[in-house]
Amino acid sequence: RPILPAGPAPPANTVVGAPVSRQVPPKNVHVKAACETCRKRKVKCSGERPKCNSCVRSDQNCQYISSPTETYTQARKRKLDELQEKSSVYEELVGLLRSVPEQEAHDILRRLRAGGDVAAVTRQVKDGCLLLQLALSPETRLRYTFPYVAEMPARLQVHGNIYLDSPIYGAALSSTPSPSSPDSGDLEARYQCIYLKPYHTAKIIDPRLSQIKASRWTTVISDSDLFSKLLHAYLLHEYPTYPTFHKDYFLDDLAKGKTKYCSSVMVNTILASACHCYTDILNREQFWNPQGLGYKFLAEARRLWELECRTGRVTLTLAQTAVLLNLEYNHNGQDDVGYVFLQQAVGMANTLGLYKPDPHGSTQSKRMKNAREFFAWGLFSWTVLQSYYFYREPLIKTPPATPLPDPEKDPSWYGEFWLQYPMNSSLFPARHGYTVRTIALLRIILCEIACRAFRGEGGTQTLSWNDIVEFRAKLDRWYQAIPEPISAKNVVFPWHLKTHLEYYAALYNLHTGLLSPQGSTSARQKTVSEVSSFSITRFETITRLYYLRHSFETMDGFLTFHLSHLAAATLKAMQSLSHSTSNGLPPDQRLLKTLRSTVFLCIKGLNDQARYIHVAVVVYRLNRDTLSNYDLGLLRTNVNLFESTEADASLAQNCHSAWPLPMKTDEPEGPQGAAVGNLVRQYGRLAIEEGSEEGSRDSTPEGRD
Repeated sequence: RPILPAGPAPPANTVVGAPVSRQVPPKNVHVKAACETCRKRKVKCSGERPKCNSCVRSDQNCQYISSPTETYTQARKRKLDELQEKSSVYEELVGLLRSVPEQEAHDILRRLRAGGDVAAVTRQVKDGCLLLQLALSPETRLRYTFPYVAEMPARLQVHGNIYLDSPIYGAALSSTPSPSSPDSGDLEARYQCIYLKPYHTAKIIDPRLSQIKASRWTTVISDSDLFSKLLHAYLLHEYPTYPTFHKDYFLDDLAKGKTKYCSSVMVNTILASACHCYTDILNREQFWNPQGLGYKFLAEARRLWELECRTGRVTLTLAQTAVLLNLEYNHNGQDDVGYVFLQQAVGMANTLGLYKPDPHGSTQSKRMKNAREFFAWGLFSWTVLQSYYFYREPLIKTPPATPLPDPEKDPSWYGEFWLQYPMNSSLFPARHGYTVRTIALLRIILCEIACRAFRGEGGTQTLSWNDIVEFRAKLDRWYQAIPEPISAKNVVFPWHLKTHLEYYAALYNLHTGLLSPQGSTSARQKTVSEVSSFSITRFETITRLYYLRHSFETMDGFLTFHLSHLAAATLKAMQSLSHSTSNGLPPDQRLLKTLRSTVFLCIKGLNDQARYIHVAVVVYRLNRDTLSNYDLGLLRTNVNLFESTEADASLAQNCHSAWPLPMKTDEPEGPQGAAVGNLVRQYGRLAIEEGSEEGSRDSTPEGRD
């Protein structure tokens, strides 16, 4: 045979003469799940995707019900869960169609017939996107119940307490679920919708809110829909209490992109405040968090503020922005920092001549004239608030020369809100002008009290008995002149109720906090006792009515003051009751229980507000920690509390407030010693000291393992 050519040389590392290894057949690959075709044919499946070998050879359609990482059993379980979830969605949909009114049911069916996803439509209905958010929850009946003691205290149900004869209380009683209570149709016939449903379920109807382009006014967000939602939340919850600019002129310019009554710095400041009100934003109270939307808006507002100030031009919108920045810093518990902006606002107002006769005369448009006058009154009212409740001399000592117009004759001067409630096509006026005018007239009296009681830098100066009598007469005349739409028998909206609260708080403080002890007689002491008891009874009644109808669960920063005031007065009454017990008298357990329920209600309200603004976090902590261990245990049993993650020691770092806490104003140091900032610094030092003591104990040899 011919000799064949040699084969290729073996690799260098191959040992000559070594046995040649045989190729080992591959091991069987474990297949998690077979395809449906192989499973039905009962043949072995290789598990390849998108088509296994068996289906390729037999030219069959290859389908898997499992994912590549699932076994067949896991896939079946997942499918079962999906079917159960889908079934529950359909059950919810059927329940909705059965429970909602016929018109709303037709609306749901229309969306489904138009191709809407069943789960999406059901979710929208439950979340409130179809104005049916109340269809599954009995919002037309009394939803909010008092903690610890559910009934209105008997001590408030006294003869002449006109607030218990008001529709807001009557509707609340009728709304209480019971076998004999009337159905919703009867209630709607007896009471207007505004007395039956919480204010926070209402929506402001204003087409301008949907015409705004976000990118025109801010660099923080470009989503115009989110912009509109934030602005709506601000107008609904914040603006009615602090109206420092004309809403309609502002919205007109905002929608049209004009800058006469609106500016970017003003808009960003408003949006920073709006972030406290908008419940879809998490951690709203954490103003220091750089990831928060409110932080970004405020940072942008400060940047634009500095640029505007460098130009040296003073405009109406810049002065209004200064007030808005002051308010924002107050909410953040940094009013010491924000007070500078209020001083600048007053200086700018004087530069603009807002408190002098109109320098422009007939050359000024009516809109500009109205806008200037509205801001002049708004600034005056706000500065009084910042002086009277801070025990300081007012920055503006006299009101504007131009009188406030009659809201009945000139409603456009104030601007009106139109509200729509769920499952109701009617629009309801907010009576905004009546509130603005009435509260401004009350602030004139408070300004006079502050000018006389808080002169100079020496702090509070007590008032004589003649002063007390004079101011009480002025307050009484103011109360008698309250317009019918917001009178005691018609109050309904939160700002209506707060107007009455402010009157009774002033009456109480006048007789308990500002009266000089000199020249006191038994007759005067009796009068003081009667007036203070009368005012705090009415104050608590209104506070409870507020909670019954609206709850404290939505943003209302001014509640922080009112709830602290009521908590302080009630704790004082509890201490007096304990003092009588120590003298051998048996305690009135029923009275003690209702007083405790009032304190719990106040602390619950402060805790609710702590979800929105940082100053409420601080005030809640300070009030909570005045309770005994027994009361604190009862509180936590009866109230579901929200506890901020902020450490006690860090409260002092983020709080710079000069507001005197009402429960501490009678301390020897006076209002300055009662300032929230001072109290929280003591609180922080105590926390640090306790932590140091624990650390030192842990570091001793006895403490080691």
